[in-house]
Amino acid sequence: MSVPVTTGLVAWMDGDSWSAANNRWEDKSGNNNHTSNTVGTVTKGTWTGGSGASNTFSYIYGDTNAGVRITNGWNNGNNYTFFHLTRYTGGSRGRIWQGLSGNWLSGHWNGRRRVYYHEGWLNSGNQSPVDNWVQTTDSRSLVRANRGANQWSSGGNYSPNGVAINNAGSGGCCNSNERSDWACATILLYNRTLSTDEMLQVENFLYEIYKFS
Repeated sequence: MSVPVTTGLVAWMDGDSWSAANNRWEDKSGNNNHTSNTVGTVTKGTWTGGSGASNTFSYIYGDTNAGVRITNGWNNGNNYTFFHLTRYTGGSRGRIWQGLSGNWLSGHWNGRRRVYYHEGWLNSGNQSPVDNWVQTTDSRSLVRANRGANQWSSGGNYSPNGVAINNAGSGGCCNSNERSDWACATILLYNRTLSTDEMLQVENFLYEIYKFS
């Protein structure tokens, strides 16, 4: 399947693009914007349904000491659109994706899902069940969950200088004390803010692959 929106696409990774030999998540977009750091043990797995995603697909996962960093291709301090599909996998439930600068988190925090903080809360309320997969569409001041079924656009407006899972990052808030047991199936990163129609096109593309609810 081809990504339906390619203008501004700078990185695309999924479970099949994890390279154990290179110990990094490799970019499928053709831009060679692979992850810039890996810590701990990141493992590729195969999901066969459940926890809010019914398709079979590859993904990566790790514990609180494992993570990856995305800086290559990140439009530092400027507009972006960041799609990801993530879930908690164990008892440690802090942040999954967090910023390398400022206080920025996306998707998960403190045992909650569908929560977003960009130097201000866009949404802080928990949505259950907390271990289900969450598809997030994240931009500076607008976030969407599960194909726009939920959308928030006030309270936060910030672009970090890259993002990371757990302590694979540096410089941002809470890398050491808000870690998680985590899984991530895919990310797509754009160097601009997509229109609502473009966001929905990419969300529907992801839905056909992963069948998340």
